[in-house]
Amino acid sequence: MAVTKGFIAVNEDGTTASRDDMEARNRDGSIWIVPVASPGDPATFTRAGELIGRSEGGRDNIQTAAGIWENSGIVGSRHAFGAGTFLFDVQAHPPTTAPPVNTVEDGQLLMLRR
Repeated sequence: MAVTKGFIAVNEDGTTASRDDMEARNRDGSIWIVPVASPGDPATFTRAGELIGRSEGGRDNIQTAAGIWENSGIVGSRHAFGAGTFLFDVQAHPPTTAPPVNTVEDGQLLMLRR
């Protein structure tokens, strides 16, 4: 999670145990923006991004089930890229095809601008 003066950016990192719940909600893991002024009120939460793998597939076009891809880190990057920016990663777990030799999983480092 990353904290600013006005809000908290939270990455929703799915696990094997949460995949049934994600499938029931028909969505993948997301990045949520939670206002500091009302952190206990889910009505104020905003989904800033969703990890998509089910319908589109990755670079290999293999579609996945809900919650397979994970967002496993988010950090503020305003000093490098300006206010309201965050860096986060996505790990593309199997059935996505593993990348070339000596690599365990596919993934990306991405930037979110709010």
